[in-house]
Amino acid sequence: MAGLTEATPILVSRGDDTGAFDETHVRLLKTLMPHVQRAIELRARLGREDEAAALTRAALDALPVGVGVVDAGLKIRFVNDLARRYLAGPDSALFSMRSGPFAGSGVYLSAMSREEAGLLRKLVTSATSGGPGGAMRVTSRNGAIAALTVAPAPLGLANDVRGRDEGDGREPLALILLRSLNRKVVPQADMLCEMFGFSRAEAEVALALTGGASAEDVARGRGVSLMTVRSQIRSILGKSEAENLRDFERTMATLGALVPQQR
Repeated sequence: MAGLTEATPILVSRGDDTGAFDETHVRLLKTLMPHVQRAIELRARLGREDEAAALTRAALDALPVGVGVVDAGLKIRFVNDLARRYLAGPDSALFSMRSGPFAGSGVYLSAMSREEAGLLRKLVTSATSGGPGGAMRVTSRNGAIAALTVAPAPLGLANDVRGRDEGDGREPLALILLRSLNRKVVPQADMLCEMFGFSRAEAEVALALTGGASAEDVARGRGVSLMTVRSQIRSILGKSEAENLRDFERTMATLGALVPQQR
């Protein structure tokens, strides 16, 4: 049995010219079989771990934020698709560098400026030594800004990233979340209609207000009266349970984090 429910048939045979099994062979097989059973159980468990790691990576690749996992020395252990594209892009304020003369020596994460690189090391050191980590901003050479959040990597994620060869007893890892601040992301009108029950007109007014337009601007742009727009704003605040427009803008910013970035 592998576990409690899965039986694994095993055939043991001898060559035609070696004769039948005798009592000595039976005793040897009885001694061997517990080891075989443990090997089968281990193979089944490792298969499940490989599947879990693959699912973890697929889930991280689907996120609308960049995700990286590094060790205490900033050696990159994992980056999702969005973080990989950011590091390779012209607006990146971070870069990866290979250390050592041989392939496989490791790829390490750093920031463009010396000051930001030092702060990044400090936050990663905190996250991998029992501290909370922290947050910072990094700026590329062309002025593009990205926000970084550094925290201890959750145990399950760290184990999936490490793989079965390292297990639970290895050095702690840090989780880095990355988001560009130059690209303002807002949810689509359809998303607002589904989430809050907005009418199409209310959703479009909500998006215009989030973009920085005043009620007067919205009224002129839509060719309606200011009274109509103010009535729609009251409805928007009521349906979204926001106390005021500033509170609603915070809600929109949170929803914007759920919008996938363009690939």
